[in-house]
Amino acid sequence: MLQHDDVLLKKTLLAITEETVREIVDTMLFIGVSAGHGIAKPTGIAHIAARAEASAIIGLNGGLNGGVRLACSNRVALILASALSGESYKTMSDDAKDGFAEVGNMIAGGIQTRLGERMPLGEINMTPPTVILGADYEVDYRSSFESIRYFFRVEDEPFYIEVYYLVDSKFSVTLDSSLFPKMERLRGRFGDSHSEVITRLVDLADQGGE
Repeated sequence: MLQHDDVLLKKTLLAITEETVREIVDTMLFIGVSAGHGIAKPTGIAHIAARAEASAIIGLNGGLNGGVRLACSNRVALILASALSGESYKTMSDDAKDGFAEVGNMIAGGIQTRLGERMPLGEINMTPPTVILGADYEVDYRSSFESIRYFFRVEDEPFYIEVYYLVDSKFSVTLDSSLFPKMERLRGRFGDSHSEVITRLVDLADQGGE
């Protein structure tokens, strides 16, 4: 996974999520959709997934490790599945679940494509969609996920798209040999904490001096 600016990534995800849902739900499924508001989870705050009666979850890995979740009521799931198939589903039958899963897959694919075009994250792969039904079912995610959530409405019913991902905390720093004398002086200020020393040296390198 390539390094990225997380603030820029969240802004990009919010923008492309709205674009993707409008294109797929409005233009391809011919259902009028209205966009509500998007929320980017502040860094450092635990990620908590909202409850929903129906969820279509598609995993992402490679350039972005996490997933996309289409979450809604059973009624919205049936509306979306019916629009895709041309059938009128009244219950969450196997065919209706397959249709709902495919809508989630289409949305995740649109987000994947747009993200690849706009940010250099490397290749992003998708897993087959998983459908989870049940008002009492809680989707368990890692609390360390970063995420955005965008709310929409169809036929006066709300639904939302959630994109969640892990931030790659691994990085490497190449220090110029001229910085080593500074490291020795800084060791006295920070004791034996090499991470503190390196952090300070990176700051110095960015500032061009002490």
